[in-house]
Amino acid sequence: MLATLFILCIVGIIRKKEVCAMPEASGLEVARYLQHDHPCARVIMLSMHRTPEHIIQALEAGARGYVLKESASDEVIGAIRAVQAGGGI
Repeated sequence: MLATLFILCIVGIIRKKEVCAMPEASGLEVARYLQHDHPCARVIMLSMHRTPEHIIQALEAGARGYVLKESASDEVIGAIRAVQAGGGI
């Protein structure tokens, strides 16, 4: 369920809709869950926080990339393609 909620967030960002309220878990919790239970999953953290501390926490939780919510949708799509290809951002 956490993974589904996170995927809905990605779709909402790309479509410019506000569907990213995560009342049951934080993005970090979702990333940790996926890293632990689904290690093949590739996580990109979408966040409004731009501080180095937030970025480091996301990467330590298992995210392979970090994109700000204010980013243009083509940047988000580029991040998804880069991580899908095995890279990180």
